[in-house]
Amino acid sequence: MKVVLLQDVPKLGKRHEIKDVADGFARNVLLPTGKVTLATPGAIARAEGEKANKVKQDLAETQAFQALAQTLKDNPLIIILKANKDGHLFASLRAEDILKEAEARGLALKKEWLILKQAIKTLGEHQLLLQKGDRRTTITLRLEGLK
Repeated sequence: MKVVLLQDVPKLGKRHEIKDVADGFARNVLLPTGKVTLATPGAIARAEGEKANKVKQDLAETQAFQALAQTLKDNPLIIILKANKDGHLFASLRAEDILKEAEARGLALKKEWLILKQAIKTLGEHQLLLQKGDRRTTITLRLEGLK
C-alpha cells in the first residue's frame, strides 16, 4: 500500500515522503496513529508541494545565515554589562541574553544557530560558534563594562 508520511517515522522515512508499506502495517499501525495518509493523487501533490516549499525555505535560511555571519565578522557584536573591577560579570551571559541583544540590534540570529557551551562570566572578547547544518563560522563577541 502506498502512503504519504505526515511525520518522520523511524526506520521508514521522513515527512512528506511517499513509501510503499505492507497493508497490515499501514491499516493497523500507521493510519490509526495519524502518521500517514493514503497516497491519493491529491495527497501526493500536496507532499511534493510541501517538499518544494521546504527546499526554498532552507535556501532562504542558509542565505540569511551567511549574510548574518558576514555582518558579524565585519562588525562584532558589542554588549555592555555590569561588572566588578576585576572584569567579572555580576550575572553570567547566556545564549538567550545574546539572542535578545542581537534582536535589539536588528540581527536575525536564531537560537539553533548559536552554540554556546557554557555561560560567559568575564569581560573581553569571546569567540562564538555559529552553525547551520554543515556550515560553521566563528564570530567575535565583545563584552564591555558599564562605566
